[in-house]
Amino acid sequence: MSETPTTPTPPAASTPAAAAAPAKKAPAAKKASATKAPAAKKAPAKTASANIAAATPPASKLRRTPVARATAAGTQAVDSALAAQKIAQETAERVAREVATRVADEVRKTLADITATVEKNSRKAAKATQAIVDQANKAAAKGASAATGKSKKSKKKSKK
Repeated sequence: MSETPTTPTPPAASTPAAAAAPAKKAPAAKKASATKAPAAKKAPAKTASANIAAATPPASKLRRTPVARATAAGTQAVDSALAAQKIAQETAERVAREVATRVADEVRKTLADITATVEKNSRKAAKATQAIVDQANKAAAKGASAATGKSKKSKKKSKK
């Protein structure tokens, strides 16, 4: 609301005629401001935003019923719950993927360790088996040569 420009009035006079004079000037001042005010109101009314603002009352003047407030609060609670559920689900999926990746890595490492251990033990077992076979072959060769050697010795003794 614009204030109307007022003309400075002389100090209040003690006579009734002087008191009536400023009263006559005040209506004249009101007429001047009244003629200027409609011109000022027409300028903002031409814009679309002013029309929209005039059509909708300010939010503080809107009075909602208790049912409308409860419905709005319920809707907001449901929206918040859905958002929290979505975040929780996404977090659970992400954590599950990370855990599955870690478990898969551990399984791969364990399989690699087991494979290396089995190969190492297989090589040791093969060496041990080869050593036993070599000893058996040596023993067999000695046994065969010893048996033939005794028969030669016995032949030598018998010739004497």
